[in-house]
Amino acid sequence: MAQKNIHPYAQSIALRGKNEIAIFLIHGYTGSPTDFNGLPLFLYEHYGVSVFVPLLPGHGSCVEDLRGFTKDDFIKFTEEELKPLLSSYSKVIIGGHSFGGQLALDIASRYPVGGVFVTALPYKLYFPLSIPRLYEFWHKLSFKEFLKKILSSEQKRARIGSFSYEHMPAYGLKLASDMNKELKKSLPKLKHPLLSIFFTGDSIAHPKSAHEIKKLVGSKINKIMMLDNMGHGVFFTEDAPKIYKEIAKFFEIR
Repeated sequence: MAQKNIHPYAQSIALRGKNEIAIFLIHGYTGSPTDFNGLPLFLYEHYGVSVFVPLLPGHGSCVEDLRGFTKDDFIKFTEEELKPLLSSYSKVIIGGHSFGGQLALDIASRYPVGGVFVTALPYKLYFPLSIPRLYEFWHKLSFKEFLKKILSSEQKRARIGSFSYEHMPAYGLKLASDMNKELKKSLPKLKHPLLSIFFTGDSIAHPKSAHEIKKLVGSKINKIMMLDNMGHGVFFTEDAPKIYKEIAKFFEIR
């Protein structure tokens, strides 16, 4: 069922270009299509490709709307959004940020896409988020259901004009863990070119995630781009233009 009261900044993005290439982007948990900041418009205007960024279920309204959604719900949704693109374009590239990267890798392992890139993928987390069964412990003790995100003034200024929830459901820890279990099974089946982008100063997704993924995937073309910067929102830093160009170069988008 379609959500109501979607914030104006959280609307899905559909930019239809003139060539046979489509870029399918999946945003992060509690985020929105604006997680990618200027990337969709950059790829559309510079290379004429089509770019689609759907709004994930439970997003774009209020954080309470995320209740009840499991990894299977998000996997099914992204697969259904991807299928029409595969039948309409000769080459489809999938990209995902954070939890969206987990989804991107999983579905890319099962569909004939032209490649996949991920940013700030939480395959390995920083302490204390890395504590085994942390969500079960948290949930059993009836701690808060929603946790306030901590952003610096600079990070808030960079995100003006974007949308994301100000709180993170504690369930997000279980969701990330469940997706990583899924990836352990699906990554060896991934044969498409893979680009992994991480910040050394990300306080959520540990940069070691990139090397763990590289060991597991079956992709022969597998590049890691490690940038010396802070934060989890890689597209809201001064490195964003460099990342835009690297994505276009890696997938030979012309």
